[in-house]
Amino acid sequence: MFDGAIKRAGLESAFRRIPQKLSEILRSNRLPTPQMQLDAAAQSDPNAQAIVQRFGELIYEPLDEDESGLCFVEYFCVVIATVVVLESFEKALHERRLDPKAAAWPDILHLTNQTREFLEQHEANINDGFLYRIWLECTVRSRVNECIFWFDLHFVATSGRKRALQFVLRKYVPERIRINADSGARPAFRCCVFDGPNGVREVSWNSTDMGIPGESRECPVYMQNHVLEQLVRRIPFYDHLSVADSLQNPCFAQQHGDHFLVEYRYGEYKLGYFVGLHLAGRVLLKTFLFLTMQGTPESDLLRRNLRLTRCDIEFMHLDELSPFIESDVRSDAELTRIFQECGCGHLLAMQTPGFPEQCRRGYAESLRKYLSSGPSWHKLGRRLGASVEESQLIRDMGAP
Repeated sequence: MFDGAIKRAGLESAFRRIPQKLSEILRSNRLPTPQMQLDAAAQSDPNAQAIVQRFGELIYEPLDEDESGLCFVEYFCVVIATVVVLESFEKALHERRLDPKAAAWPDILHLTNQTREFLEQHEANINDGFLYRIWLECTVRSRVNECIFWFDLHFVATSGRKRALQFVLRKYVPERIRINADSGARPAFRCCVFDGPNGVREVSWNSTDMGIPGESRECPVYMQNHVLEQLVRRIPFYDHLSVADSLQNPCFAQQHGDHFLVEYRYGEYKLGYFVGLHLAGRVLLKTFLFLTMQGTPESDLLRRNLRLTRCDIEFMHLDELSPFIESDVRSDAELTRIFQECGCGHLLAMQTPGFPEQCRRGYAESLRKYLSSGPSWHKLGRRLGASVEESQLIRDMGAP
């Protein structure tokens, strides 16, 4: 591993010029391989054990974020250890007032400078890239309503008097309470996110940002399980990462009294809204609305531009993602233009996991016919009886 790391770091030529005794010292001074330990709360959790296993793989994988091709183990155990030893030699040179031009010192100082230059150029990419991978692994295995995985890191002394980098994986279980809302007390859990070096952070939103009148204050955010149930029903491939990002960086939409909407985003795509309710200094997220569902700005545009009512949208299964990404609607230029005008065009451009590459044929034509007939609730009966084959296709499109 040592020779490969030195070569990938571009230090091979400079390393060959130093005295053999020093090269042997550098080879023997590798730092211990970083390890990940489980805290007591995470010991028996299968997801925590999977994170530890993945950690053991990631430390040996080259980082896409850095062009050197070094993996984290090579960077930490070899390059960092090398610069520590070389800098100690450089310190001794100055303390003893030795001639930097004498003997092997020029070659040693050349390797020291080359190593420093490499770290200046690559250290941030390698460090940040590796930590991001571990953060991502923790986040995707977390469940906003069950537990949040996070880690901290520190150095520990070893028997050989070397310092080892140790990651500690921790598990945080969100607080659960009952909140009085509408017709009675409702169970809810505290929304939390893994906030990097700060550990787990409980999410709070500013009342002014939410459009709540009165003095500005921070409001703790709670969520009902119903939100996640509706989310998986409308968007089967949703993940904790997208929920956490939407909670941590909220984009507030329209407000009606104490109710307001918060965008739910999957990467760059806005797919719907969490419905929030402000209650005595707290926020309760009650449900999830897909982008086209009644109560969203996009549904208002669908009603205004196409006269689509809630019943029309539900009948054509436009209240879920699958028709937009699984059917031939995305290849229909006219329908694409119509949905773009209603703020939903990006749904047809999504590249999504878990859906077939070959789209189902016939749905776009059915939708065009439905739209051209002037869809409304009183015509639903005639539409249902018009074509058994067409109705079956529409029902099939609604299946998860």
